[in-house]
Amino acid sequence: MKRTKLKEILTPGLSALLLAALVAGCGSGSSNRTASRADIRGLITSVSRAGGGKALGSILVEGTVENDTTFDKAAITVTPDTRIYVSRGGELEATSFNSLKIGQKAQATFTGPVAESYPVQAVASRIEILDRQE
Repeated sequence: MKRTKLKEILTPGLSALLLAALVAGCGSGSSNRTASRADIRGLITSVSRAGGGKALGSILVEGTVENDTTFDKAAITVTPDTRIYVSRGGELEATSFNSLKIGQKAQATFTGPVAESYPVQAVASRIEILDRQE
């Protein structure tokens, strides 16, 4: 039986198709997230401070799935690496975990894997407070 080398089987078009499929399958966490999308947008309904460890705390965000979001409810872990911003007059200003309050409208983008429980559980890479509750 004649042995065929892989390069004899693959045409340039097939090679490009296989490469595209491989790259598309190499995501982390939710596969339909992009940098311009928020994973969730809604109201903060719970804020819990951590007693130590790697997390600063967690928030629960509840909203509705929109054209540019993926989830309607999420338990979100906030770490020292999470970037937190507040929108003031159309400008984003860096803020801290202590600025997150129940009743605020916020959106979050996740990093790493998402636990597909309900609500989903994820670590935030970025949180934006969309309106400021004083």
